[in-house]
Amino acid sequence: MGRHAECFQLCGASSSGSLSFVNGSLVLLFNPVTGASRSIEIPPICRTGPRFCTGAEAFFISKFPKGVSLWWWCSDEWSERKLLLPEGFEIYHAIALSAYSDGVLYALEFSGLVYTMDTRMPLPWGLTRLRAPSILEQYSPIVGYPYIRNCHLLESEGDVMFVGPVFATKDPGCPKSIRGFEVYRLDVDGARWVKVERLAGERALFLSDQSSFVVHASETPGCRSNCIYFVGDLDESSFSTWGIYSMEERKVLFQRPVGGSPGMYKAARWFFPGFVMPLA
Repeated sequence: MGRHAECFQLCGASSSGSLSFVNGSLVLLFNPVTGASRSIEIPPICRTGPRFCTGAEAFFISKFPKGVSLWWWCSDEWSERKLLLPEGFEIYHAIALSAYSDGVLYALEFSGLVYTMDTRMPLPWGLTRLRAPSILEQYSPIVGYPYIRNCHLLESEGDVMFVGPVFATKDPGCPKSIRGFEVYRLDVDGARWVKVERLAGERALFLSDQSSFVVHASETPGCRSNCIYFVGDLDESSFSTWGIYSMEERKVLFQRPVGGSPGMYKAARWFFPGFVMPLA
């Protein structure tokens, strides 16, 4: 990134192992293992910045008031797909979270409604509203706050899962902290969100902004099953924290500032390093 590195902000990570940085209309993908990088120019009227899709080499761009497009890695290049939108889609809300599973992209907009897009269908692609109610009808961590915030959407062995934090009561003058998490599985056929009390098998979740994934604890040294490993900023004014939440014990096992000191780091992500990435 050179001498302009300070102008870029860490955004997330792609499924192939590249970290993503954004500076205005420029998205930079960088592989910290190989040193390979690639920049992508996006429209300057982007509503929320790129929203990376977990499980796929793709990210959404919401352009108010013009619509939504998907940047998709195909045929050895990044290309933009302008999406058809269903009637009643609120472009002002934009895409907040997305995940890829078995050829289908699942997109959650900021008010909690879910849309799908089958990438196996011929172009032009379009978003289709699922009949499932807004996830905010079941998950509401912030009383009176009507939008998705600090949440995650990810794929787990064919299932699409929503994970949101539950915040502890904040004392005056004290930093915000996490008390736990709520996990929901999307039942596509039943058009509903089903609360998950226990992660199946030996699974554990790793959560961070625009970079979340599932692992098998037996294949990950030091990892505990049925636990959620989290990292990130709790709000715009807080520092990065990380910790572990046990779904079995229903409590946070520990929670500390990233780097050991409050305010030392403002950006932190979990990600899988990769050697082969679509950057060239």
